Amino acid sequence: MTPNMNSSRKLEEQHPMLRPATEGDYEALRCLCEDKLGWEETFVSPACQVYSMSTPESSVARVKIVSETFFKDVPASLIFDVLMDFDYLTQWDKTYMGSQTLHVIDDSNRINYYSASLPFPLKCRDWVNRLSYAHFPERKEWIIMNSSLRHEKWPEKEDFVRANAIKSGFVIKEINEGKGSRVYYFAHNEFKGWIPSWAVNFAQKKFTPQY
Repeated sequence: MTPNMNSSRKLEEQHPMLRPATEGDYEALRCLCEDKLGWEETFVSPACQVYSMSTPESSVARVKIVSETFFKDVPASLIFDVLMDFDYLTQWDKTYMGSQTLHVIDDSNRINYYSASLPFPLKCRDWVNRLSYAHFPERKEWIIMNSSLRHEKWPEKEDFVRANAIKSGFVIKEINEGKGSRVYYFAHNEFKGWIPSWAVNFAQKKFTPQY
């Protein structure tokens, strides 16, 4: 075993999030996206429906978007490729500031740094997440999943507030014999710092559809 492999193995032994996502992790996100029990519909348009759910674990609500037909002519593989193309992200996410890979776990899991701007006078936010992604051909779906971790190797930066993604991600399902997609987006984000939880919940319900 090379020194680099030894270093990587030691790092992964220090934190469970430095190991690959499991089938159970993907199934948990899938259930959150598809389950209807306990969700409150907060926005409806021809493109999507937005739902929210309060939980005891956080003062910030869970939010999800379901788009049944808006992407009916867009293949799931194309949506996956666009979402994973961080160079193209600036074209559709105006809050995006930058990202970089901090640590590669394997071909489908890595530790990723991501930063985003917030309206003045709020400080910008950043995240250190385990980014996991997989294709499930038997289910005709693609999944992208993020969960935050804290590790002394990647401390907070002076000009940013370190936010916490309890869980977020996309489930993209093939429809129309593979010619189109049904897209689910789930987010449970704690933005930390000086933002009241009621303001976060309001903003997520109001502005998430634009995302």
